[in-house]
Amino acid sequence: MCYSDSARASKETRKTMSPELFEMLIHFKTNWENHVQVEKDQALLDRLDVDTLTRQAESSYDKLLFDQRMRNTDSEVFKNYRMNHGLARQLSATKDHENNLQSFVREL
Repeated sequence: MCYSDSARASKETRKTMSPELFEMLIHFKTNWENHVQVEKDQALLDRLDVDTLTRQAESSYDKLLFDQRMRNTDSEVFKNYRMNHGLARQLSATKDHENNLQSFVREL
């Protein structure tokens, strides 16, 4: 038996759906919407998990790069410090030598 608005309606038709069938359809529709929402939420959580793992891997990689850059910078700073310290000693030695020469010239 078909409903009157059905494309396959025959001689025997119903005017409306039975209340039980209507409740079943509403129940099915609600369950299906809930199922679809759960699937979407799960897919979103999966993507977030992947993004989180990716970010953690990237952040640990970034931390390694940062640590390496800090070591390189420390090495450069120490190298520059030693070079400046050496130049300061040479400058001091040059001034002492110049003072010695001036004293020698004054004595002559």
